[in-house]
Order: sequence, then structure tokens, then C-alpha cells
Amino acid sequence: MTDKPQFMHEVEAEARVMHVPDIGDQLQLEEDWHFELFAEYRNSDMMEHMGIKGESWYPACAKSWGVKLPRGTKLSVDRVYIRRGKSDFSSVTFNLLRPKIKGQPNPRIRFWAKLRDVNTLRFVPLLTRI
Repeated sequence: MTDKPQFMHEVEAEARVMHVPDIGDQLQLEEDWHFELFAEYRNSDMMEHMGIKGESWYPACAKSWGVKLPRGTKLSVDRVYIRRGKSDFSSVTFNLLRPKIKGQPNPRIRFWAKLRDVNTLRFVPLLTRI
């Protein structure tokens, strides 16, 4: 057995399809998505949208809430952050796509989720550059 870094985990051997999204890719949730929303200023719009009362701050992300986006929710990829030696910060930033209502502002709701949660997301691609 070889030594593994502490953050690596054994997984069951099964074939998978690798998918790393490109910026601007759009997707629709195939099933409800449960993930941790962290109390960080870049998630403040989503916290408000989800009705979460609390302060958002940076960089302390010790507080989080388990949230759910329902099946059918549409998202676009805004940022992918993965760096060697910084796996605690691996994340994907999304924009929540909502229908525009004539005569009403449609402010952007942007949020990020940790890669470990993003990898549980089941989706149907709507628009992709790949």
C-alpha cells in the first residue's frame, strides 16, 4: 500500500464519466440538490434568497446551513476554483437562472458550493461550450 495524503479517500472502483464544467455552461437539476451554503459574503445573495437570517463574513466560513435547490432549478457556471494544496477551497460558483419578469429587476443571485457537494449534483446540460 502506498502512502496517500491525508485528504485522499479510497473509493469503490466503478467507471465514471469525468465532467469539469466550462464558464458559462448552463444546467438544470435532475433531482433536488442538498448542499452546504457557507456564511461568506459571496453567498449573501443566496442566503437572502433562501430566507436565511445571519451574517455573512470573510474569510471565516465556520458557519453553514444545509440547503436544498429543487429539481428543475437552472444554474450557470460562473467560476471553477481548484488548486493543488488548497483542496479545502475547491469550489464551483454558480448563478441562479430565473425567468425574467417584465418590468421587474432580476438581480443576479450568485453563490458557491464546495466541490465535494458539487460532485453530488445530478443535472441535465442545457448549454455547454464543450
